Order: sequence, then C-alpha cells, then structure tokens
Amino acid sequence: MSRRLLFSALFLLVAAAPGTHPLRAEEAKAGIVDDAQASRDCPRSVVRVNVTSQPYDFFRPWTKRAPYQRRAVGAVLEGGRVLVTGELVANATYVELEKADTSDKIPASVETVDYEANLAIVKPADPDFLNGFKPLPLSEPQVGDDLAIWQLEKNGSLLSTRGLLTSAEVTRYPIDDTALLLYHVTTALQPRDGSFTSPVVHHNALVGMVLRYDARTQNADIIPAPVLRHFLKAAAAPNGYKGFPKAGLSFASLRDPQLRRHAGVANGTGGVYVTHITRGGPAQQAGMQQGDVLLAVGDAVVDQDGNYRDPHYGKIAITH
Repeated sequence: MSRRLLFSALFLLVAAAPGTHPLRAEEAKAGIVDDAQASRDCPRSVVRVNVTSQPYDFFRPWTKRAPYQRRAVGAVLEGGRVLVTGELVANATYVELEKADTSDKIPASVETVDYEANLAIVKPADPDFLNGFKPLPLSEPQVGDDLAIWQLEKNGSLLSTRGLLTSAEVTRYPIDDTALLLYHVTTALQPRDGSFTSPVVHHNALVGMVLRYDARTQNADIIPAPVLRHFLKAAAAPNGYKGFPKAGLSFASLRDPQLRRHAGVANGTGGVYVTHITRGGPAQQAGMQQGDVLLAVGDAVVDQDGNYRDPHYGKIAITH
C-alpha cells in the first residue's frame, strides 16, 4: 500500500472514531447533552403545554386581537400539577397538555397564576393523564453549581443543556415590576421547539424556570427555587392564594457619615436607615418607625447597603 493510501485510511479511521465527530465536539463545547443520554439520565417529568391566547386590543378594548399559539415545556409536580410561567397562560382561551413521546393530548385548566412572580399551575382535565410521570422534587442549588435546562425536540426527545449558576440577586421581574430573587446562568441555550418555558434542574430536582434568555450574551435569567417554593406553598393554602408578602418599609444606605451621625450609629457598623413605613403594613404592626436603623433580620446581620450573607448565594438584599 502506498503512503498516500495508508494516510487516507488512517484519516478515515480517526474521523470515524467515537468522540471525534466535529458536530458532537461543538455540542459538547456548547454544553449540550446527547438526546439519547438525556432520555436515559432524566426521568419522565416534563410535558408539553400548548396554549391558544387572544389578548384584548389596547386601542379598542371592546375587541380582541387575532389569536395565536404558544408551546412550552412544563414541569410535572406532585398532585398531578404542571408548573409553567404566568406569561405563557396570559390571555389564554385554551390550554392543553401533550405527552412528548406519544403526542396524546388533553384539555387543561389554569389552577393558580401569579403574574408578579411569573408563575402558574395548570392541571389536566383527567388526573390520570399524568399517570406514569415522575414528579420533580424541589431543590435549592448554590452559586457555582452546574445546572441543566430541559427542552424538547419536535420528535419528543429530551434535550438537556448545561449552564453554570454564576450569581443570584434581587432584581425586577418584567411583569408588574416586582423585585424578587433571580438566578443568573451562563449557558448556550439552543432554539428548540417549546423554548418559551423550560424547567431548570440539578440532579433530577427542579431548581428553577427560565424567565428570559439573551442569545447574544448567552445569559439566562431563572426564576429560582425559593420563589417556586413560596408560590407552590401559597397556592396550596386552604384560604386561597395570597401572593408574595412585603415588609412595608423603604430604607436608605448608611454609608454617608453625616447620616450615620444623625441616626446615632457608630462608624464601622452595618445597618440601613428606614425612610418610609407603609401604613398598616407588617413593619408598622411590628412597631417600626421612620428614622429607625435596621441592624439585622433574624440572625442575619445587615450591612450598610442593605445586604446580608446568604448561605447559598452569598451577599443578597434583605428584601429577599
């Protein structure tokens, strides 16, 4: 065999070797897990959610705009419930669940929705529809954990994309301008069928739901586990859903030495200056007044900017 033929044969053997396919190398670099591997490693815990929406016309509120459809991926929970985002079911006229593997469909109804937290619970018309599904438990990750965002291919295969939990902060949500805790995840999320709502998992436990994704910066904002936990607990309350509580106070940083002297607080210590108390709110009922200095919340010491040290996320605003 000539040297040229021998070189060509060796090149073909190397190209056909496992793990060297250029497409798979790109997928591995982007953090995409193979569909077959994801199906083996991840339980049958997600379902398609198909929604037909028809919002009212802002300029002619007595009429509605043309209907449109949205498709998302919902997380199956205990009690035959499915968790999605509130934005998905906004102005919904019809909601249905669809099994990804068999394409079986059934009408569903919105049980609870909170547009401030951008979360909703839907239930199938027949509770037996979710028989055989494994509900996802809730878990709370830590900064630095490697998370997975679950999506579905058009053929029903599960796609798992890895992402790094880089930070967590209290920030504004896009709906109702409410400030709640939010995860920031760096990931190369792929455009797939049903990417409008996607569960985020860690060791086969639900840790969040995708709120938004910026393909340019590859940054995803995730509705975090503590927000999910409060929403689900409040939704199960016997007296009805009450939403998220607020302390009923506003505060200012105590970095200004003149303000510290005015408040009678020594330099080198933490605390924030209470600037406003909502009448009838929890802070007023607890006896707080304007001009007080808030030094701690429970066992958590408050610094001069209104932050405390969270065991999972590091420095977090006390509004959490």
